[in-house]
Amino acid sequence: MNEPWDECPKCGGQVRGNYANFDTEQVWRTMRCNACGFKWNEVYNFWRNEDVNTTEELDEKGNPISEKSLTK
Repeated sequence: MNEPWDECPKCGGQVRGNYANFDTEQVWRTMRCNACGFKWNEVYNFWRNEDVNTTEELDEKGNPISEKSLTK
Protein backbone atom coordinates (compact mmCIF):
# COMPACT_ATOMS: atom_id res chain seq x y z
CA MET A 1 0.00 0.00 0.00
CA ASN A 2 1.68 3.19 -1.14
CA GLU A 3 -1.13 5.74 -0.91
CA PRO A 4 -2.85 7.32 2.08
CA TRP A 5 -6.43 6.27 2.69
CA ASP A 6 -9.00 9.03 2.26
CA GLU A 7 -11.64 6.87 3.91
CA CYS A 8 -11.58 4.15 6.55
CA PRO A 9 -10.46 0.77 5.14
CA LYS A 10 -12.71 -1.02 7.67
CA CYS A 11 -16.05 0.78 7.27
CA GLY A 12 -15.60 3.51 4.61
CA GLY A 13 -16.15 6.25 7.17
CA GLN A 14 -14.61 9.72 7.25
CA VAL A 15 -11.05 9.90 8.65
CA ARG A 16 -8.96 12.54 10.38
CA GLY A 17 -5.30 12.77 11.26
CA ASN A 18 -3.27 14.39 13.98
CA TYR A 19 -0.13 16.46 13.51
CA ALA A 20 2.93 14.72 12.07
CA ASN A 21 5.64 13.13 14.21
CA PHE A 22 9.14 12.55 12.87
CA ASP A 23 12.60 11.14 13.45
CA THR A 24 15.68 11.24 11.23
CA GLU A 25 14.32 8.74 8.72
CA GLN A 26 10.51 8.90 8.72
CA VAL A 27 7.48 11.08 9.30
CA TRP A 28 4.21 9.59 10.49
CA ARG A 29 0.82 10.66 11.68
CA THR A 30 -1.91 8.71 13.42
CA MET A 31 -5.19 8.53 11.53
CA ARG A 32 -8.58 7.69 13.05
CA CYS A 33 -11.97 6.83 11.59
CA ASN A 34 -14.74 9.09 12.92
CA ALA A 35 -17.33 6.32 12.44
CA CYS A 36 -15.82 3.09 13.82
CA GLY A 37 -12.74 4.35 15.70
CA PHE A 38 -10.17 2.30 13.74
CA LYS A 39 -6.67 3.84 14.07
CA TRP A 40 -3.51 3.48 11.99
CA ASN A 41 -0.28 5.33 11.21
CA GLU A 42 0.49 6.85 7.82
CA VAL A 43 4.28 6.53 7.43
CA TYR A 44 6.39 8.59 5.01
CA ASN A 45 10.08 8.01 4.23
CA PHE A 46 12.48 10.82 3.38
CA TRP A 47 13.04 11.05 -0.36
CA ARG A 48 14.87 14.27 -1.25
CA ASN A 49 15.30 18.02 -0.67
CA GLU A 50 13.56 20.37 -3.08
CA ASP A 51 13.59 24.08 -3.82
CA VAL A 52 10.48 25.51 -2.18
CA ASN A 53 9.50 27.59 -5.25
CA THR A 54 10.35 25.30 -8.16
CA THR A 55 10.29 21.82 -6.52
CA GLU A 56 13.59 21.06 -8.30
CA GLU A 57 15.76 18.55 -6.48
CA LEU A 58 18.69 20.12 -4.61
CA ASP A 59 22.24 18.79 -4.26
CA GLU A 60 24.20 18.59 -0.98
CA LYS A 61 25.01 22.34 -1.18
CA GLY A 62 21.43 23.46 -1.85
CA ASN A 63 21.88 24.03 -5.60
CA PRO A 64 19.28 22.75 -8.08
CA ILE A 65 20.57 19.59 -9.72
CA SER A 66 19.41 20.82 -13.14
CA GLU A 67 21.85 23.78 -12.87
CA LYS A 68 24.69 21.34 -12.18
CA SER A 69 23.95 19.33 -15.30
CA LEU A 70 23.81 22.49 -17.45
CA THR A 71 27.31 23.63 -16.42
CA LYS A 72 29.03 20.33 -17.24
